[in-house]
Parts: sequence; C-alpha cells; structure tokens
Amino acid sequence: MTSSTPSEALKSLRAILRTPNLSPDDLSFHLSSALISLHIHPTSVPSSTTSASDSDSDLKSIGRYLPSVQTQILTDVVPTFLAIGALDQSTETSLRSLFVQPKTVEALSTRRAIALTSYLTLPTFLNNSASSVKDFGQTSLPTQSRSFILTILEQLTTEYGIDDLYYSVFTASTESNKGEGWRTLQWEDVVRSCVGIPAKAGNAVGRWRSEGSQEGLPAGLVPKIYFERLVTRFEGLMFELSQRSPPADITPLQLVLEKLAAIGDESAAKAFLETVFEAWSDPKYIKFTLYAQQLNLTHVLILALSLIRPFSPWLISLSHRGRLILAFQSYLSHPEPSIRRLGMFVAEILSELTIEESATEPPQFQPQEEIEALKKGLEVDEERGEGVYENKQGKGGRVKRLKFSGLWEGVGEGREECRWLRRVVGTLDSAAIINDSWEGWLLGWDVHPNTPVESHQTRPTPTLVDPRIARGRPAQTKRHAAKEPKPRTKPKIVMLDPDQLDDPLGGYDSDSPSSSRSPSPTPSYLEEVAADPSLALDAAEKRKLSRPVYIPQLAALLKEREKPEHIEMGLKWGEGLVRAKREFGTELAEYSVSVTLMALGLNDPFNIERFDEKRQGLMNALVACSPREVALFLCEQYFNNQYSLQQKSVILTALAMGARELAGMSVPQPPTTNRSIDFPSKTLPASLHRKYISAADVPQGLIENRQKGQIDEAIDGVRNLLLSKGARKGEETVPEIAREKRLRVSATRRTLVAEEGTLTAQQMLDSKLTSTSQRPVVPFKDIAAEYFIMPLINRFWQHFQDSSTRESRASSTGTRYRGAGTGMILSPLALEKFLMTLSLLLHAARHSSVFLAVLCPEALELAVTIGARHPTRTDDDPLASEQNGSDAGGAEASTVGAALELCLVALDGSFDLDGGRTLAFEKAALLLGVGEWATNVFKLEEIGGQVAGGQGGKREGRIKAGAAGVVLKVGEIGEKWGHLGLRF
Repeated sequence: MTSSTPSEALKSLRAILRTPNLSPDDLSFHLSSALISLHIHPTSVPSSTTSASDSDSDLKSIGRYLPSVQTQILTDVVPTFLAIGALDQSTETSLRSLFVQPKTVEALSTRRAIALTSYLTLPTFLNNSASSVKDFGQTSLPTQSRSFILTILEQLTTEYGIDDLYYSVFTASTESNKGEGWRTLQWEDVVRSCVGIPAKAGNAVGRWRSEGSQEGLPAGLVPKIYFERLVTRFEGLMFELSQRSPPADITPLQLVLEKLAAIGDESAAKAFLETVFEAWSDPKYIKFTLYAQQLNLTHVLILALSLIRPFSPWLISLSHRGRLILAFQSYLSHPEPSIRRLGMFVAEILSELTIEESATEPPQFQPQEEIEALKKGLEVDEERGEGVYENKQGKGGRVKRLKFSGLWEGVGEGREECRWLRRVVGTLDSAAIINDSWEGWLLGWDVHPNTPVESHQTRPTPTLVDPRIARGRPAQTKRHAAKEPKPRTKPKIVMLDPDQLDDPLGGYDSDSPSSSRSPSPTPSYLEEVAADPSLALDAAEKRKLSRPVYIPQLAALLKEREKPEHIEMGLKWGEGLVRAKREFGTELAEYSVSVTLMALGLNDPFNIERFDEKRQGLMNALVACSPREVALFLCEQYFNNQYSLQQKSVILTALAMGARELAGMSVPQPPTTNRSIDFPSKTLPASLHRKYISAADVPQGLIENRQKGQIDEAIDGVRNLLLSKGARKGEETVPEIAREKRLRVSATRRTLVAEEGTLTAQQMLDSKLTSTSQRPVVPFKDIAAEYFIMPLINRFWQHFQDSSTRESRASSTGTRYRGAGTGMILSPLALEKFLMTLSLLLHAARHSSVFLAVLCPEALELAVTIGARHPTRTDDDPLASEQNGSDAGGAEASTVGAALELCLVALDGSFDLDGGRTLAFEKAALLLGVGEWATNVFKLEEIGGQVAGGQGGKREGRIKAGAAGVVLKVGEIGEKWGHLGLRF
C-alpha cells in the first residue's frame, strides 16, 4: 500500500465510489488508504515529521473533499453494501470513521475537522423531502440510509460537542488566506446546524413515519437530552476560555447564547396556547365531544397556561375575549355535570392567573351564588365581541377571583379529575415528575383513593464532580482508568542457534558420488517455478466467492451452470438482493429479465440443498418487484417448447404468488423437503434404493403433502372462501338451519382489547408489525389485465389454434404430428395448473377497472372451452394404455375441476361487484352456456358418470362442489335479472 497525501487519497476515494460496479474488497482497500493518509487509521502511528503547514493543508483537504465523499457514501455505498450486510466488521468501522472518529489525543485536529464536516453535511439530508428534491434538485436520501444517518448523528453529537467545534474553527493554523471573516461565517453555519439538529431529526422521522417507515428517533437526539448535553459542554468551554491569560474574544459565545435563547421564545408558547384555546372553545366540540377527549384537551390547556407568566397583559387580554366567554356559557349549559365542571375549573384557574389576590380577602359566597354571578357576568356584546358587564368588586375595590371551593369535594361527576388537574397547574416540562403511578381511574377503569402528592421529593445526595467533566471534557472510561499489568506472552518469533540455521529447501551434500538420489531443487529454481503464470491457472477460480451486491453479479453467478458453488451463492442471496433493490434506481428493471432467464433454466445435477425452494423464492421476488418486465416475459416463455413441465410449474407459481403479493394477499409458504439422510452409509446404492423403497419407508407427512405446492394451498383457500359464501346464504334462507345455528353454542372468541403496557398488548403489537408487509411496487389491479391475465389468455388461444391446425393437417394425411414438447401445454396436468393460476390471478384482480367488461367474460369462455373438451387419446399414446388409464382419467377430472373453479371465481367476482348485471346484459349466451355445462357435470357426478367416474374421495368431491357452486351463482344472477326478460 503506497503512501499518498490526504488530498490525493480523498480524491481517489471519491473517484472509486463513483464507479458503477464497486466490489467490497476495493471499497475496503480505498477506505483504509484514506484513513492511513490522514493518520487516523487504527494501525496508524502518529507522525513526528508533520509541520504546521502540512497539518493546515490536511485540514483544508478534509473540508474540500470529505463532504462529497460523505454524500457518495450515503447515497450509493450504504444502500448497496451496508443495507444488505455485505461488509465485514473492519470495513464497516472504517466507513463510519469517515463520519465520526473516536476522540483521542492523536491527530485530534484532524478528528475534529471530520466532525466539523459531518455537522455541516449530515443535517442537510434530513431536510430533503420529495418536494424539495423535485423543485430544487437536492440530493435525496435513500430509504436504506435513514437508520444509518440517525445512528451517526447520535454518535457524532455525543462524541463531539460545541467546544470541539469551537476549537476546530478558531484554533486552526492562522496562516490561512481567508481571514477571520471566513471563520466567523463558518462558525455561524456550524452553530445553526448544531442547534437545529434535534428539530430536523424529529421532523425527518415524522415525515418518514407518514410514508410507512419504522425508524424511531434515537435517545441522544431527543431535545431535552440533546440540549442538556450541549449546555454542559458550552459551560465547560466558557470556563476554559475564562482561564486564559489573554482574554479570548467572546463574540462567538454570544452567538451561541442568542441561538439557545431563541429556542425557548415565549411567542411559541403563546401561539400554542392560541391553538389549544381555539379547539377548546369550539361550541360544537363542547356539545358533541366525549368526556374523555375533553378531559385530555383540558389537561393540555392547563399545561399550556403554565408556560405563560401569571398576570401578564397578554394573558389578561386573552381572558377577556368574547369567544372564551361564550365557551364558558356553553360549558355551564351542558347537561353532563362532569363536562360542566371542566369549564368551571378552567374559569377558576384562569381567574387565578389573571387577577391578583387582595390582602384583605372579601367574604366568600356560596357555590350557587358564585355560579349565578358567573352566569350574569357572561354576557357578550355581539358587535364588539367583549363582555358588557362591570367586574364585581370586593370591599377593597379590587376584582374578585372565582372560587368554587365547595364543588370539588366528594366523589363522582368529575370531582376527582378536577382535583388531579389542579395539581398540574404551574408544572413545567423540566420539573415534571415521571413515575409509574396508576392513573387508570381517570377513565373509570378502577377506583383508587385520591392520595395527595408529597410536598417534597427525596433528592439524591450531591456528589463531587470531576473538574474535567465540569469543563466539558469526558471522564476516563473504565478501561483507561486502571491499567493492570498483563502477563508476558511467549514471543512468536524465536531466534535459532547457529546449528539450527540449515535451509530446509536446500539439498544436502552427498559423500558418495555414486548416489542414485536426484539433487534437491535450489531456492532460485523454486522461485522461478512459483513465478510461472502458466502454473497458476486455477488461482482465480480458487478465490472465495463474495456475496453479490449488484443485480449483474447475481446474473453472472447464475450463468455458471457447471459450478455448484456459484449457483448456490446466487440462490442463497438472490431473493434478498432483488427485494433490497426494488426501490433503488433502475438496476432491477434493466437486468430482471436476464436474471429470470438464468434462474428459470437452472437444473439441479449437484443436489443443492433446498434448490427448488430457493429458486421459486427468487422467481416470486422477481415478479413482485419488477412485474412489468418479468410478468410479460414469463407469459411468453410458458408457451415455449424448450422447458419441462416442472419449469412451467415454476413459471405459473411465480406469476400467481407475485400477483398475490402485489395485491396485498397472503402468500403460502413453499413446501420444504429434507434431502439429507441420517446415515447415508447404511443405504443401498441409488438404483437399488429406488427399486426397493416402498411407501412405508417414507414419512406420512411427505406422502400426504408431496403434491401440495403454493398454488394448491392458495387455490384451496380461495375455493373454501367462495363455497362458504353459498353455504352461509343457504343457512340464512332455510329456517331450520338458521334456528339450529343460533342455538348452537360457539367457542369463546379471543378478545382484541388489551391493557396498554401489558404482555398481551405487546404480543398483539408484534403480531401486527409482523403481518404488515412491504408496500407493493405497483397495485396489482392497475397491471393485472395488461401484464398478467390477458397475455396468458391470448397466448393460450394462439397456441390452441396452432395445435388444432397441426392436428387437422396430420389427421388428413393419416399420420400424427410429432414434436418435442408440443403436446405438453395441452396435457391434463399442465391445463390444471394453468387454470388454477388463472383463478388466483382473477381473484386477486377483482378490483381492476376492466374486470367486468374484459377479464370475467374472457376467463369464462376459456374455462368452458377447456372443461367441455375432454382430451381424446389415440392408440399409440402411452397415457391411454391400460396401465395408466386410471391416472389419465384422474388428470382429466382434475382439469374439469380446475375449470369449474375458474368459472366460480369469475361469477363470484361479477356478482359481488354489480350483481352480475354486465354478464346478464352483455354476455347472456355465455352465461347460459356456463350454467348448462355446470348442470350437466353435476348430473353426471350424481349418477356416477365419466367425469370422475367412480373415483370418489377428494377429486370427486371437488368436482361436485365446484359444479354446485357454479350452478348456484348462475341461478342467483338469473333470479336477480330474470324480471327484465332474461331467462336462465
């Protein structure tokens, strides 16, 4: 690693960060080079030859080149590498060191300069909303970098305070040509950025949460904690500057005081109180709002009044406003006593804060007299909006306060709440006592006695403070406080004796000239052999594979069909990489088709663990994250003859599961098969193992679920949902069933309400967060017809027409058309999967704008055509032989069942959206055909016909249920629109 100046190292790092395909190794190398050039690497040795001019030039290089490096890291490196965990611990530490350096004595000026640059650069990314990026061309912060920048800001503000920033600005070399004016401007920018970090971070977190993000504000950036730390460091800075013999310039410190004083401006409290009073005095709010909400707002109003100085002219003028007086009238006329007491309580507190108590207090009136006097006084002039009464005066000639002392004693009707609110009067945020006292009695959850608050709080005994902490310097940690002597370890390098210095690579001299042993190779010969490039052909291949961080790297890994480690690496990290790139640039859109093609053409000759599951997950992620490109490509590839039936099943599963994910529906878990054998040495060879294995040797779970894929589980759920609708409607229409259902004792339902802070509430919150999926790239209803359903249907009709033309030509010549894979798409097994996929796609697209006019009629026509045509078999077809005759009949029955389910999904969606009106008026003939076909199938099943003839079990029940559901849906549509002349 060659040494270079800091400016050259930072420029080289900036250039390498802008390269399109950056590897983790190159990133780690250049990060370490930059840190070594700045003498802040963990392995760096403090340079004793660095002059003042060199140090000043290093600081200038940091201020000039480091902001662009930090910007490049936040926008490119963190989303690409750090978000997916592609960096090791040392590289990640070096990456964070370019934002915050550990505070040590070595190269302290350089470390402070890096912190100064971070203070000026990082807060600018917190202001960059979507509108500012679009209008002003600012650099946007990627979603993956949000948590990183919040963590860096917390570490930065904790490690380096206002004193470090002052020393970085004003104690640098005075040989700069920019003068003191430039230092003053830089100090103003630093102070403005430092004081505004809590507000910017809070606003950014709130804006991100509104967009669906889950980032929270770190504890170190909470305003109270942040400003306490800032003030402590500022006090230490003032103490250190006051101890200097030549007095330092206090102008920079005045700027800090002005900024801190502007934070607690009284105008903000007045504006907040105006807003609260506006909501609290609304007549509709007083009349219609529940008591719990009014109590909450009254609590906020009392806290807001505590922020204003008592007897201030502004507060007195606020108490005389007509809107407030009308609000008191509304509260006094409210029928509920608890709400009425809230208004009287605010009036009493407001009078205490605006009317000074006289020395000789006038005699108190009874509570009823006080209320009557208040009602008479609450008269407002409609023209001026002010009170028209003259304030009642006591004997001393002073305005009398309101005192409803007798109204707050007792229990019930809001008395306990008012006594609790009175204890809050005058409480400031800084003096608030946070404890775990039970306040559930405010909402009536429990009855607790009203215990007064203790007048004095137990305060901890003050301890002596380290003078370094008082001056703003951090105290020594435990690891530096006491250094215990470590035991001496043995040296790793052992000096040899002279008789042990024989070269192990050198040959021994032979005393016998007739020795037949060949001489040993010399060291020079061994070096020559090692340097020969022709003998290191496998060096590149033997390197350890790195995790892919770009989509082209993933495509390159999947392209290596003869290297199992490449395929395993690509399948292991492929799905996560695709989902991480779903909202980051156009990289996924450009290379998604190539990755899909590579993943689809993969085979498993190396018996990779969970190969099918990982490939299917990658295909599902590609469809869900890049639907416009991948969905059309898969629809086209399905009708190619080069893929096997298993690969076509992968295509259909990816389309169906990707569509359900885009539609916000649940995606079934893929089936898992454990290929490992506990004792492989105790099994027969592969050929004999397959010959002698029986069903008894396979676990029962694998036998029952070996044909259950994601499509089967999803279609089972859709089928049960649709059939349960008809069952519920039948139960409602038949009086005997409805009466029996009402009398049946149902199981106890699980409650959905839990007390806040309990374990049940936390479990409910965790389950809610777990079930919340990511926001889809595009809603499925917007792209269902154009990219998923209609391409499949149109290409199927084209393939069906071509196949029919070939068969007709072959039959005219007396021969049969033969081609590799030509009949695979129209085979019963493939047709069943195809129809099940269309059912899932149609069920997920029922909210599409063209569902009623286009998708539903096209799906019905396709289903009736396939279901009504039983595949014919020739004599030379192996599927028609006696050996496989039952299997062929079962496959045909499954195809009919899938066609019936597709009709059921289409009819159910049409009936739910417009009651079947579009089908009844525009496609009446098609609707009649569907009903007639389903009726015939149901009759054949009743008499044991040829559909599922005599097979029984789940297959026969599936066809019966599907046919009955279709007949019922057609009957409902005909019953609803039969009065308009439509007869079914």
